Amino acid sequence: MLTLHRLPRAYRVLYLGIALLLGAALLSHWARLSLRHGVTPAAVEAWYRGDETAMLFRKTGVEVAEDAWMNLFHHTLAFLVLGGLLVRTAATPRTKAALGALFGAGTLVSAAGPPLVWWAVPGAATVYLGALAALSAIALAVSWLVLRDALLRRAAGHRGVRGSDVLAAGRLGRRATVVATFLAVWPAAGLEAQAGVYLTEREAIREVFPAARLVVTDTIRPDSAAAAALEQALGRPIESPVVVRRLYLPPEPSGPPGGGTGQRLRAPRLVGYSLVTEERGKYRPITMLIGVDTAFRVAGVRILVYREPRGGEVARQYFLRQYRGKGVGDPIRLNRDIINISGATISVHSVNAGVKKTLALIQHYYRGREPEGSRSPLPLEEVVP
Repeated sequence: MLTLHRLPRAYRVLYLGIALLLGAALLSHWARLSLRHGVTPAAVEAWYRGDETAMLFRKTGVEVAEDAWMNLFHHTLAFLVLGGLLVRTAATPRTKAALGALFGAGTLVSAAGPPLVWWAVPGAATVYLGALAALSAIALAVSWLVLRDALLRRAAGHRGVRGSDVLAAGRLGRRATVVATFLAVWPAAGLEAQAGVYLTEREAIREVFPAARLVVTDTIRPDSAAAAALEQALGRPIESPVVVRRLYLPPEPSGPPGGGTGQRLRAPRLVGYSLVTEERGKYRPITMLIGVDTAFRVAGVRILVYREPRGGEVARQYFLRQYRGKGVGDPIRLNRDIINISGATISVHSVNAGVKKTLALIQHYYRGREPEGSRSPLPLEEVVP
């Protein structure tokens, strides 16, 4: 079989471009892992087994099986690409066989990793991450062999056969190298394109309740009975404690017009409630504020922090205005009363979950009763950051 040293320039440029794309896939893979759940064993366990402090929930068996299948599928494709690259290098047959066997074994371990972590097998998360790191190291080793044979030994040839200089391949070689380098850098650079901090909590409150100037903060700790009722209604755990803001209009003068000794200030009037919550997206939590009016219907939804690489359209008003006026009795379900955004389905489900949870909590604790320990409201800018 002809090695890279003996192939024509165009073929060597092609193999070099494939190696660079493989490097791009590695960068993208680790960047997505860091966005999804982090690259430590503790973060992987929190992702699969559930961790309330991280606002993540235990994944279902179907989701874990899907992760295992996708690992097997993607790493098998990478195995085929690596094999095609490896056989064209000048490495010894023993080296090629060893790298191929290690990559195949790592592929099987990476596929078994998610269910083993989900089943709480001791050390499974560490082994899973170790397998992913080993696969990346093997891929880098193969890429190095390709770069060595295509560039570093370019004109020297191999085993007495004169080689050709890839970098001297004229316009084809230069253009292919530039395009391959761009493709290697672009996928990883674009991961955070839609992630960012959109609003502070105070800015979001100002948008949802523009007339509110005063606030009272309630810290709610559901007891076992309340937590059980809410979890049964929502079909998911409820984190504790929950911080709810009660928002008020400033005091207004009352009495005879024109002032005078008979004029007094009316008590601040309640206009609604707000709650900041984090809901699990595809990779990382999405932080949002949900405002509820005194009729216990959604007054507005605002995305505060969006951490996903795509799907940021859920932060736009043309989507969020669908939630206005929704109450506990509304489905708030995809394709029922909420129109989906293509490419952002998981993020839409996250916003739906946050709205349902907020409506259930606020109605449970505030409808028909005065909050315990009611206090005088304070200026919004002094309380809310």
